[in-house]
Amino acid sequence: MNALITGPHEVADAKALQHYIDDMQRWGNDIAYNTYYALPYSDVTGSLADAYRNFALKARTCGFPACIQIQATICRGDVVGISEAQYHHDNRLERWGDCGFFASFASTQWKDYLQNLTNLFIREYGYNWIVFQEPMYKVDIPGSLDRFHRLFLRTHPDEEYPGTREETSAYLKLQQLKAETLYNFFADLVKHAKSVGAESVGLMPWFFTPTIENTPAETLYTACDNGRLAAIPEVDFLVPRIRPDNVYANDLRTGDELQKSPLIHYSEVISHCVGKPVIALANPRSEQQWRPRYPRIPADYLRKSILATTATAANGTAAYWNGHNNDHNGQLQDVLPVANYVLTRIGHQRTPLAFVFSLSACRHAEPYTWPNIWPFYWNIAKQVLFHEKWPMLTLSADVLDEHLKMNPQLRMLIFEEHFALTAEQVETVVKWWHAVPGRVLLVIGSGLGFSADPNKPGIRPIKETFPGLLEHIGISQDIPPRIDLKPGAKITLTNRSREHYSLPQNGTVVDTTSIANIQRVFGSPTSVMFTDGHKHPVITKWNSGSTFGYFLGLGSSPASAPVITQLIRLALRTIKTTLPPVINADHNIFWNGSMDGYVVVANTCDAPVPATIHREPCLYWDIIKKQVIKSPKLCMDFPSNSIRAFRWVPKTAKLYDVEDAIHVQCISAGAGKAEVNLMAGCATAFIVRNIPREVIMDDETSEITVEECTDFYRIRLNNMCSGNHTVVFRW
Repeated sequence: MNALITGPHEVADAKALQHYIDDMQRWGNDIAYNTYYALPYSDVTGSLADAYRNFALKARTCGFPACIQIQATICRGDVVGISEAQYHHDNRLERWGDCGFFASFASTQWKDYLQNLTNLFIREYGYNWIVFQEPMYKVDIPGSLDRFHRLFLRTHPDEEYPGTREETSAYLKLQQLKAETLYNFFADLVKHAKSVGAESVGLMPWFFTPTIENTPAETLYTACDNGRLAAIPEVDFLVPRIRPDNVYANDLRTGDELQKSPLIHYSEVISHCVGKPVIALANPRSEQQWRPRYPRIPADYLRKSILATTATAANGTAAYWNGHNNDHNGQLQDVLPVANYVLTRIGHQRTPLAFVFSLSACRHAEPYTWPNIWPFYWNIAKQVLFHEKWPMLTLSADVLDEHLKMNPQLRMLIFEEHFALTAEQVETVVKWWHAVPGRVLLVIGSGLGFSADPNKPGIRPIKETFPGLLEHIGISQDIPPRIDLKPGAKITLTNRSREHYSLPQNGTVVDTTSIANIQRVFGSPTSVMFTDGHKHPVITKWNSGSTFGYFLGLGSSPASAPVITQLIRLALRTIKTTLPPVINADHNIFWNGSMDGYVVVANTCDAPVPATIHREPCLYWDIIKKQVIKSPKLCMDFPSNSIRAFRWVPKTAKLYDVEDAIHVQCISAGAGKAEVNLMAGCATAFIVRNIPREVIMDDETSEITVEECTDFYRIRLNNMCSGNHTVVFRW
């Protein structure tokens, strides 16, 4: 799923359009992707109408999906008036350019306008894919002129509309309703798009990492729950909004050395991987060069951004094309086409780990605003993703049941006290935990967090953060909820466990100022693994024989992060879950794997570095070199700034790989049969060990063309056209 993004002006004539198609084929793109960005409606239906129509027709004629991206937050102001804008609390209009503005998601007129645009592009101009761009609020407290103001008064008639940015119940309810309004707005858009004939509908969600780009300056809270939006049934794929030029321009706010690093794409992109295909933006240059704060991106910087993105095992990339950036793209021929080639076959991520994120953590007022709460997530994610190199998903609490169903491979869920759950969400967790033996919960907290209930503002005991969950893992919280240490004091962990591989090491010193005040529930299958110097429980373990639950009372901090990953390692070992197959890797190596046996490895270093890939019993198919490696253990040097990709193949399986598909959804392969569900492209081929005796596509026998190669055969189906297919091979 590799898109080449352009605009109607860039492909307005036949020569430019052919140039665009040629570059698509040259760089390995397979989605023709046009845009509407706050253009005058008279231009869309007038001077640009032929450019839009011809683009869609040319794309479909060449066998590519014709995708249109619609800016759903910025309004031109020519048809929809400023009465439908976002207004700040002082009724200051949130403008865009000379005449445009950020539109209110409580506006029916704005939604109707976007739905009419959808009708135009799908039904009249011939586009079969559509993406709605950039759901985010630009204002923190909407003013009385904003359509949202009246919506709040109707929804909460007994609440006084908040006039200041304070941690009150009314303020939290306002932020909660903003998120609900935004979600409903985009849910209606994607449902409408499907109803008028769109074959595939995508969203371009806003940044997960805190950013100053188009966010309320006071809180950086955009009310955009990316995970919940991704779970909308009609949403087929995602195009996360982060671009290399945003990072290069220092738009993110992680508060550490990764804030301007191209490697931050690894954590940002993987946070959007919740079960729907992901297309990651990889600008060949900034399209905003006229702005001094957006200088041209150095090729080396962009290269590392693409490498980090590819290592997430996303399902494709998207680059911008304006007819003038060919030379800059040419500098990336060593990495961008390789990324495009590799990612088309990646299906669903394989990782067993997930952090449960709650948008409720982001909606608080000072001193609990999103940039101040972010570190509690980032301490964990940074340690797991960048130090241990374990891919980890980020699920949304508001759609936890849907996310868990989309990720049946998960074995361990991680919770932190600031990312609160409702009682119903806790029930979902417990049901999942008990459904299959060998699942693990890890709860992290120093005793005080938030409540998901907007009627309970401010800091709350962790037992209110996760109602009933502590009891399910055999502990209870005492009063006071937290034990605060004297200034300068440190925790020394004392091992109380009899497990021979208990981690961390006895006597580990942790520089922290407080621990949760918890006790083991008498009669529960919970043991105290570690205490502090005063015998207060710090780490506990629930072990029922089929379910496991850990509690870490140190909270989330840079000091406790290594202990957290040690507990994760212990838990995975306890349930005999395969530890990451990429081992003994340099800190510049990033990777991820898929459910279909693919593993993508990227070396972001300027020099070759060693790494080992180990999984038994299997063979490896080298995707780039197109050869079989019969050893279950690969010890190799990865070239500088490079991508390598392999597929683990059972020794008896006959299907090695799928080439040049738009997207491979699922591969089921055994000794005598293989089944592939995919969205085929113009030149899709199948790499097999032996020629099959029968090939069936969509329940009908298919004739094939066979190309004999060294140690394998390349199979093409003579009647396969672009689109969704199920292909069955029998030997």
